[in-house]
Amino acid sequence: MALLGVVGRQLVPRLTPWCAASSTSMVQGAPWGSSKVQGAPALRHLHLSPSSPSANPSDVKSGFGPWDDKVAVAGTGALFHWPSYNERVHTPDGTYRPAYICHMRDNVKYTQKKMWHMANFVRGLSVDEALKQLQFINKKGALVAAEVISEARELALAEHCVEFGSNLWVAESFATKGMRQKGMRRHGRMRMATINYDYMHYYVRLEEGRPPRDYWGTYIRPFNAHAMLEDWVAEHRQRRPGMD
Repeated sequence: MALLGVVGRQLVPRLTPWCAASSTSMVQGAPWGSSKVQGAPALRHLHLSPSSPSANPSDVKSGFGPWDDKVAVAGTGALFHWPSYNERVHTPDGTYRPAYICHMRDNVKYTQKKMWHMANFVRGLSVDEALKQLQFINKKGALVAAEVISEARELALAEHCVEFGSNLWVAESFATKGMRQKGMRRHGRMRMATINYDYMHYYVRLEEGRPPRDYWGTYIRPFNAHAMLEDWVAEHRQRRPGMD
């Protein structure tokens, strides 16, 4: 008990200025930790991004800079990480990195299952060939993909120093599930049914240069049962139980 009394007498005088400063800043409407009272320590929120001026603890960032923050998409103004890849600057370490452009369109009144066919259809094609092929497909997804690819090409020429718009190919093209609006349909005998209106997000990444000759063979490893068995056996033979 005597030890607790000594600790309390030493700790209370040190906390008194900080408590007074915190109460003063909260009463005056100042942000937490921004008090200028003499002797009050300034609080730092290390988990916040440098580009975020707020001190809300719920604004948790991943620790990167402002180039990794979400970017508002034109049209709806929703925030997404995909366009932020255009803001990254890589270290000039000699690695060959062709120019790439990430573009998207969010909340399109179309399902991602239907868009899957159009997204995979244009992957690995040059921009000119993809736009040419999409003109012959009488689907809404083909129209959406053609518009997004055209917008990405214009963005590459205007903001990313790409010299020729025809020297681009579709490196990535995929769709994800967006929001779902629910409606109601009336049936006979006072019964109701739910109608789901599904939306989807379409993403595309264009890359400068010529497309690979065999896109799916380059980016997707072909299935070979014998090779997989040999790799599995070799991996387990390298293990030494009890020697780790």
